[in-house]
Amino acid sequence: CDALFMAPPAFLRLTVATGNKAYLDYMVEHWWKTSAYLYDKDEHLYYRDSRFIGKTGQHGEKIFWSRGNGWAIAGITNILRELNYNDPLREQYSNLLTKMAQRLTNLQRSDGFWSTSLLAHEQGVAEASGTGFITYAIAEGINMGILNREYFSNVVDRGYKALQSVITNGKLGLV
Repeated sequence: CDALFMAPPAFLRLTVATGNKAYLDYMVEHWWKTSAYLYDKDEHLYYRDSRFIGKTGQHGEKIFWSRGNGWAIAGITNILRELNYNDPLREQYSNLLTKMAQRLTNLQRSDGFWSTSLLAHEQGVAEASGTGFITYAIAEGINMGILNREYFSNVVDRGYKALQSVITNGKLGLV
């Protein structure tokens, strides 16, 4: 699922730079193929890769990696930033962003972090890189006017404070 963060904005930028819609078509096709394979529609989360589908963690939970889901939701915001506001694709990606943001909000720990295994929740291990990506994506969703500021700003504040709490000598811990 990390490819959902890395590649799509580059394909969108190639579309703009070259005027060749084939890059956009390729991005859209592969985004939704990957989503069809790795996205759990009941949990509104992405499996890291095929090795995790059907496996459970030490607490009996499905395994959804916080960093991977952070990559995916940040990838959605990066796509939305590159798409024109009148692009018909925006609605699909905005809806996915909203579903994931709502689900991730419910999985944020009381200390502001997300656990490495998201459904392990409070019993899991706090992890900063997933927390950073998720906090960034929800903040971007708010800034773009897609996510409700009143509802989601507390999530961003708690995530940011959690990240600040693990900076020592200029280095981010719990990664």
